[in-house]
Amino acid sequence: TSWRSDETPPLLVFIDCLDCAGQSELAFYELILRRIHQTLAQAEFDKESINELQVLREGLLNANNRVEIRAHFAIGMHTIGCIPGINLVLIFDEFDDVFKNQSPWPFRQLRAIRDTLGNHLCYLTATSHYLKDLRNDTETYEFRELFQMHTQVLKSLTGADQQILLKYLIKTHNLKYDPTQQDLIFHLAGGHPGLLTRIALSIHQEEMADELSAIMANSTIYESEGEISRRLLRHEPLRDECRRLWSELETQEQTGLMQMVGNKSASIDPEISDRLAGKGIFTSSSKIFSPLFQSFLSQEADYFQRRSPQGIQCNEITGQIWVDGKEITLQLSDLQRKFLRYLYSQNGSTCTHQEIVTAV
Repeated sequence: TSWRSDETPPLLVFIDCLDCAGQSELAFYELILRRIHQTLAQAEFDKESINELQVLREGLLNANNRVEIRAHFAIGMHTIGCIPGINLVLIFDEFDDVFKNQSPWPFRQLRAIRDTLGNHLCYLTATSHYLKDLRNDTETYEFRELFQMHTQVLKSLTGADQQILLKYLIKTHNLKYDPTQQDLIFHLAGGHPGLLTRIALSIHQEEMADELSAIMANSTIYESEGEISRRLLRHEPLRDECRRLWSELETQEQTGLMQMVGNKSASIDPEISDRLAGKGIFTSSSKIFSPLFQSFLSQEADYFQRRSPQGIQCNEITGQIWVDGKEITLQLSDLQRKFLRYLYSQNGSTCTHQEIVTAV
């Protein structure tokens, strides 16, 4: 984006919501004011404004009740908005848990402040799910409304971007890969930056480069991708990355994906297929984007199918559910699946009604 010569480019304020200790309303407000204060200081705004913001932050921390806390935050944000030449973009990273767990008040406050300051203040949220899927209550609707027409799903990296990322990893971690090995990493990652990073580091940490080159010596990357994926998935950090990617999908998307993995001839609901394609899980040819991620899903499905245990069994990674060795995942409603998976995760502990309501 470009700005006219008479406009001041906005300051980007990065707010890592994982730093919001305790998830309390006070902690969230304090984190926002602290990061704005730090950003203004780094940008060398006038000291009077910076000192005034510091005083407001201290007042927030010393507030005795929620009314005072909310008032101090509102005053602090409006004070920031009155600074001459100020334009801010607040970037909320790892926003999922904060948005799900906070009371509605912070988001009502943020919307009201945005309405007052207009384009001098903008918000950018980075989440694993759509905001409406994280929370769909009427109290936060006006905040979500800000993003309804301005939401984008991050796509897979282009070939050029993958090369840039791998060059960065090679430089910062002192890695050594020949062109064939680099092509293998790109192929297995399918453009996913997290998978690419973890694959490159796993090959190095497990000293597997020569082993993988030997596998490919008499075959193409496509012919050897299954065997190579199986060997790489022995490395737990790489499996963790696959689990994280899986956990970011909605329940219906997980079910449709496992339906396809378990039965390659099975058709998948077009709406679910479109959603998976929109998130980059499916390629344009309706194939799973990464051979390694597909191998991970196949391993999880095969493991539970081979066990054929008695009673109820749940795979917490893939969301599949069995009764006496027979899979019933697709026979259950979304709420039924969530209910059974929650009870299964408690390992026999007694669950209160409220705990079940909150989880399901």
